[in-house]
Amino acid sequence: MHARRYFYKALESDERGMGPALHLIARLYRVEERAKDLGLTAEERLALRRRVSADIVKRLHDYVLGLKSEVLPKSPSGAAVRYALNQWEALTRFLGDGELEIDNGATERASRDIAVGRGNWTFFGSDRGGRTAAVLRTFVATCKRVRGRAVRMVPGCADAHQRSSGPPAR
Repeated sequence: MHARRYFYKALESDERGMGPALHLIARLYRVEERAKDLGLTAEERLALRRRVSADIVKRLHDYVLGLKSEVLPKSPSGAAVRYALNQWEALTRFLGDGELEIDNGATERASRDIAVGRGNWTFFGSDRGGRTAAVLRTFVATCKRVRGRAVRMVPGCADAHQRSSGPPAR
């Protein structure tokens, strides 16, 4: 859950209030880890979430609602509570779809390369060079995303994956 960062930032100033919330969030991630370890299908993961995670999410929601009246609105704890409650529908969407991940960490990691490279991309020399770089960057990101699991999805991905994971060509 993206809200985890807010609770973690507030932990230093309010361990008593944020600790239990982080504990519940950690339990949710353990359920997800268990699903991955067992290699569950999307349907099986959804069933596990409904059986285990839904109760944890309800307890977390009740706990955060209780904190709302105890924390100062502009404090780090207040920001964590406000963010979680304002984003609750999005934060709990994973409970209704076994295909969805619990958080958007993979998307954020994929976007990091784009943010880091943005300053360099202004110096491609021409519009055509920029378009070519955009196509190549998209291709490389797609290959990284499938990580060899489904390299047949995109023609050329198998070769790109093999080249990126093996020793450099001579």
